Parts: sequence; structure tokens; C-alpha cells
Amino acid sequence: MHMNLRLGGHNLVLTWHQQGLVAGALNGLYGREILTRAHCAESGEPVAPQRLFSLLKTAPQRLLELTARQIRQVMAVDAQWQLDGSLWFNLAGELLEDERLFETLLEATLLALPTAQRQRLVLEVAEDALDSSLILERAHTLRRHGFLVAMDDFGAGYSNLGRLQEGDSISSSSIWG
Repeated sequence: MHMNLRLGGHNLVLTWHQQGLVAGALNGLYGREILTRAHCAESGEPVAPQRLFSLLKTAPQRLLELTARQIRQVMAVDAQWQLDGSLWFNLAGELLEDERLFETLLEATLLALPTAQRQRLVLEVAEDALDSSLILERAHTLRRHGFLVAMDDFGAGYSNLGRLQEGDSISSSSIWG
């Protein structure tokens, strides 16, 4: 699965990859995280993920297009393969902060999924984005629609287990990862 995209003056080819999520307590695979990788169409040289996402964050409409297409393509393939486990997708804070982008993603992509697929979807939000009360509100909106929401890369930055218990807005049962 792939997508061609012109971004930052370059023609890029974006591909989706799966990374298995394993839990020792479950004695095996419990899900798959979907990752985006890119390379230059002309040279074939890889584009570092940090560079790709810094370019995408300057083009929010492209970020929405990428996210929506990735979710639709992966879920279509998953419906054919009927694999077990959850599917984890990253959601950029920029998509949650912008009302128009959020509503488009929610209504045109996420709510268009069959209920069985929605229940297997885990939407990851970067921990630094969770400082925004608007993003927390949007995470709760996603949960009200039946999606699981997780904190991406928990503990990689400034978060710790105490963060899960801050106020009523974040709890270990509502945002986990």
C-alpha cells in the first residue's frame, strides 16, 4: 500500500508498514502499529520520519489526506485478511486541533468504518499534544464514538505514570498506551 505525494518541492512515495505489538503477559501478538515511511520518487533515497512529519505538519490538508487514505487502505486490506488484534494509527495533534480537519477525519473516514472495525482501531496521540485541553476534548469525542485512544510513546518525553492520574481529563482507563 502506498501513496504518491508532492511535498516540500519533492515527489515522495509513502508506504505503510506493520509493526507487531507483543505483550509477554498475553504470550504473543495483540495488535499491529501502522507506520508510514517515505522515499524520494526520483532518487529512491529514504526520507527520515522526523523530516516527513515536519513537512506534513506545514501542510495540514496533506496530513489529513495521508491519515485518511492510510486508515482506509489498511482497513480495506485488513477486512480481506481478517487478522486478529488491534490496529494502531498515529493521529497528529494538528488534525485534532483544527476543527475542520478533525470533523472531516471523523465523519468522512472514521465514522464511515463498520462498527467491528471501529472497535479494533486504536488512535494514538503524541503525549506532548495532550497538554491541550482541546485535544483532550477531541480524544473524549473519539472515545464517545467507540474508538480507543492511546498516548503514543508514553514515557519517551516528559510523561510518567503520575500523568495518567492528573485530574479527570486523563485516566489509565481512558487514555492508555
